[in-house]
Amino acid sequence: MVFSQNGKFCSQFHHDHKAFHLGNQANVYSVMALVNKGVRYTDQVQDILDRFSQGNAPFVAQMFLEQIPDLKAQLEKGIDVIEFGAGRGRLSATLAQQFPNSRFVASEVVPNLVEANKERWKSIPNISFSLDDVCSIPDVPEKHFDWVFCCDVIHDLPDPLEALQGIKRMLRKPYGLLTFVDMATSGSPLADRGDMAVATFYTLGTFFCIPESYQRENSLALGPCCGSQTLTNLAQNAGFQVKFIKVEDCSGLFICKCTS
Repeated sequence: MVFSQNGKFCSQFHHDHKAFHLGNQANVYSVMALVNKGVRYTDQVQDILDRFSQGNAPFVAQMFLEQIPDLKAQLEKGIDVIEFGAGRGRLSATLAQQFPNSRFVASEVVPNLVEANKERWKSIPNISFSLDDVCSIPDVPEKHFDWVFCCDVIHDLPDPLEALQGIKRMLRKPYGLLTFVDMATSGSPLADRGDMAVATFYTLGTFFCIPESYQRENSLALGPCCGSQTLTNLAQNAGFQVKFIKVEDCSGLFICKCTS
């Protein structure tokens, strides 16, 4: 997901030759996943994502605060928060600095990312880092959270339904909240025909998201253009009441509350 600093979808990614150069190097490895077990995003890909998040993270943080009722007041008071698929940790760090009374965990499935984030953000006292597989959350989680969030993660997971069900188990009842940002296309290649932004994400999804998600033999491998209704259905099937907010032409915010 690529936003300009004022929150508008931008075409920078289309014209950023350095990003495409690095991305193409990563694709050499990613193509292997089309015939073998999936491969994780390389450090180069993580660097690209972090580069764009420099302008994106403040916008997403502000969007959360504006669109989620009472979230700012809760964060100011102090709650437990975890981000799954935190990448280089910039969004969690942004929120942790803004709300020092709350306790943040930036979670990743890649060990070297966790260790790098510990060093990178060590000056922020209210953020910690954990190694987790969101698709394998225990039936009885060790810790519970008031707010769980993730950005551009659900469509990358091998089993998004299992992950969403696990997240639901981690939420403190009855007011725990899951918020995720993801692509918000129609889910139909025919309906999206002619939309060059969506075409770009179909291409990127083939060489980045699908290989990343194919970590299991029966991986769902949704890809970024699976459609907002598909993502809504998954969250509802996991036991959430879902409010969908269209953010940009290709992106949406999913606010998920427990129904039981």
